[in-house]
Order: sequence, then structure tokens, then C-alpha cells
Amino acid sequence: LAEIGSPAWGATFGQCRVMPDLVERSDSASSSSGANLTGDSASQPSVEAGKAFATCPIGGLTRFGEEQLVQLGTYLRTQYVEGKSGGALLRPTGPLQDELKVVSTRTKRTVLSAQSLLRGLFPEVESAVEVHPWTQSVLIPNHGRCDRLRQLFFEEKRKWEATLLPTSTQRQIDRMGDPARSLRGLGLQLPPGISEDFYKDLNHAGHELVDVTLGRSIEELRRLSVGPLLAEMQHELRAAAGEQSTLRISVRSAHDVTLTGFL
Repeated sequence: LAEIGSPAWGATFGQCRVMPDLVERSDSASSSSGANLTGDSASQPSVEAGKAFATCPIGGLTRFGEEQLVQLGTYLRTQYVEGKSGGALLRPTGPLQDELKVVSTRTKRTVLSAQSLLRGLFPEVESAVEVHPWTQSVLIPNHGRCDRLRQLFFEEKRKWEATLLPTSTQRQIDRMGDPARSLRGLGLQLPPGISEDFYKDLNHAGHELVDVTLGRSIEELRRLSVGPLLAEMQHELRAAAGEQSTLRISVRSAHDVTLTGFL
């Protein structure tokens, strides 16, 4: 695979928006993009603050990915703002403060993903994205919130790695797995030297590691990994159904491991 940041890498994966770093804030404040920040939330860089584009880092959101999310937001607007799905949930002029909730993990690509979707959903207003510190997030299996989850996770990870993989292979999975999957996701050819069989093994090993450490065979691990998020979603749905909440749309921008727990 091309060296990260090289011309070959840039030619393959395109360009990503250069976003300022997320900055931890300990005081209650508002970011320049209008997000209401409380406690240890991070101030989010606005899309306007990142107008320049450069070669994508590993794990970056490409310009094409941004466009896809804007298109998704536009589709959601036709369904839930303009009411083509049978009823409008939000007003075209923009949501009131408690009608829309958008939460992201503290990662540039997930924050930018949420902002891009909102540009399509509400192009006339700049809606806020809540960005919580990792220690508070329920959007991922959060080892920092639960000692038992951390214990089970690393027990399963060590067992799986010890039986299947030498250390050198683990490093190859970490470094090559996501770029190789990205190539395939974009419909591109694998680079010379990476056979189809090797790609299949690499892809399988990466998914296997995630499945094992998120509790495929251990119910307690599954419940601790995704249970807090499910409980939060259940609370929102019940409150809305019982007319105890004005929340109409809840959006979460997170990671593949977030979905793995559900699956």
C-alpha cells in the first residue's frame, strides 16, 4: 500500500478537509459554530473554519464522503422536513432548540460527518453538534466508564491474538486493513503484491477481532459494550412516544464498532 501522505496515497484516496483540532473545554461556553458546550465537552471546529483541502490522513473523511453525507441530509429533509414520508417532523426554517439532537464522538471525521449531514438537512441554518469527551461517550464500547468491560475486552483480545496471530501480523492488520477495505469500497484495484486471498484473510482477521472483543460469544461483554447506548435510545423513544419530550430527530455520528454491538 502507498505510504500514508504520499502522492500515490493522495491520488488514490483523494483529499480531505483540513479541520482545526478539537479543543477540550472545562468551562460552559459556545463554540464558533454555535454548539452549546457543557462541562468537559470539546469545542467543535466549524466547516467554515476548514476551507482548505489536503491529502487525506488515514481515517479521514474524503471530499466524496462529505458529498455523500450532504446528499443523505438532503434526502432526510425531503422525508422529515418537507413531509414526503407522510408527515413533517421538523419545520423548514430550522429546528427549535429541543427538537433536534446531534451527537458525535470526539473524532474529526465523525464531527465533520455530522456537520455535512446537517448541511443537507438544514442548509439555511448552522445546527449544533454535541461533542463529548471519550470518558463520557456511550457511542463506543467505553472502557473508561467500566472496569469490568475493560477487563473482559482485553481478556478476549489477548486470547484471540495469542491463538491466531503473531505480533508482526497484528501490526499488518492495524496498518493495512482499513486502507485495503477502503480501496475495495471505492471499487479500486488492490495494489501489486496484495493477492485476493491475502486481502480476504486480512479483512476476515480484522472483523473477527472486532466481533470477539465486542462480545460475540459473551453476553455480559455485549451488554456492557452497547447497553448504555441502547438504554439512552430507549429513553428518548419512550419520552417522545409519551409526549414527555419535544425531541423529534436524534442523530448520532460514530464508528463501525458502534454498529457491531447492535449486529
